[in-house]
Amino acid sequence: MMEQIVTQQMVNELNEYVVNYYYLIFTLRYLQENPATDNNNRKIYMYVDFSNAINYIGIKENITPDSIIEKVIYNFNKNWSYVLDFPDNKTSHYLTFEEKHRGSRQIRVLRLNNLTGITGNFGALTKIKLIYGCALDIFSYAVSFSKSKDFFKGLEDLILEFDQKLRIEENTNFQIKSPYITPVTNSNIFEIKSNLFRSLINSNLYNKNDNDYKKRHLYYMFKANENYKLPKVAYQYRTCNKYLYQALLNEKLNLSSPSTFNDPFDCPIRKLMDNESIDIDKSLKITCFVSNTLLPFSRVIGHPKINEPVNLEIIDDAQKQKNAKEEYLNTLMWAHYADSHKGICIKYRFSKSIFKNNTVDKFLYFDDVTYSDEDFASINKDNYNYKNGVFLKSEAWKYENELRLLYYDKNGKGDYVSIDAPYCIEAIYFGVKCSKEDKETIYRIMKDKKYIIENQNGIPIKKDIHFYEMKEDEKNFGQIKAVDYNPD
Repeated sequence: MMEQIVTQQMVNELNEYVVNYYYLIFTLRYLQENPATDNNNRKIYMYVDFSNAINYIGIKENITPDSIIEKVIYNFNKNWSYVLDFPDNKTSHYLTFEEKHRGSRQIRVLRLNNLTGITGNFGALTKIKLIYGCALDIFSYAVSFSKSKDFFKGLEDLILEFDQKLRIEENTNFQIKSPYITPVTNSNIFEIKSNLFRSLINSNLYNKNDNDYKKRHLYYMFKANENYKLPKVAYQYRTCNKYLYQALLNEKLNLSSPSTFNDPFDCPIRKLMDNESIDIDKSLKITCFVSNTLLPFSRVIGHPKINEPVNLEIIDDAQKQKNAKEEYLNTLMWAHYADSHKGICIKYRFSKSIFKNNTVDKFLYFDDVTYSDEDFASINKDNYNYKNGVFLKSEAWKYENELRLLYYDKNGKGDYVSIDAPYCIEAIYFGVKCSKEDKETIYRIMKDKKYIIENQNGIPIKKDIHFYEMKEDEKNFGQIKAVDYNPD
């Protein structure tokens, strides 16, 4: 079979489909957001002022609400499905928009294009496939409200076809070029797929006993947010026990499922997705740190105009709270997470090597916890996302300044997992009540180990680990201080 050659004519035709179908999905979104009501004040979702609908879609004759859906599904299948079968052509055939697309129509198309946020060296057809996925995303949201089994089955087939055929992620080489940068990933693909399966599971026609779509939705949701951001430093409070000793000896990080956490309301995604039926805890593991500084983020410099290049600056020193004490001086954390000051606090300085084992099915990344009583109380099945489902807590926990390391294994088992984290421990602080035996044991395990820091030229240098012990601050009652630990 000869490979199909992608011509400029094909690309131009597909441009037309992008324009035409954004009209259709824009209308569907409009129908959802502006429902009419019947005589009993009940919302009619697939009905709207037809003069507007005709204007948006470009249909010249009056039609009934049901036939709107029928026409959209028919045309969607007819004009879009074959796009997935096109070979990828990594040439210069990128999307172009002719003069006639200017004005409001062009803006809508560009909004769709920008929504995908497509980056990287994708070929024209791959990019169009992603725009197709984006169109399918909004389309699926509207059709999921339908009560027709045929409509649901048609939507289901389209989504499964997209999931099966667009597998760019399996061939992607995730190169870590900077600790600040989200990988030139196909996060757009994962986000689209997550939304598509969400539309299926939110449909009234979805078989609630079929958990495969829930699992796919969650996997793609977490995968879409994978990034390579690193904290400057991070602190972790630990109880002295055999699990700590093993982790220190083998230079491992211990992660656990949210079911083991001390807050029964932590990670609301578990309850919203009915954890008992799909067992999120087998795949999702988390370990928690304290960090007063936000993870690096970028912001736009100035006020660029439309179509002008955007200049970004990296912010890597933004503080979570003003005048916060050093992380190892947090007495509440010592009391709550270090066995009432009998444990230790570990200072980590992570390098990008922690991401080296990330794969398509198994990956980890950092993100900051945010605190809001209003947002936390408003989480429900319609508005949850990866951020408020895992990285949002009530303001009562704000003193923690929490940073989390999320680990997701598509084929995970059990409540605990350990991952390699060599050369990451910069310092150890022994609690005020830490026993002599625990101090000696931990010092003996760690005294010959090193941590790595890069010099100004980016060359890694090994350095000795520092040891401190916490003491009551005689000059400031109720406060503690760190002094050098003397093992003799």
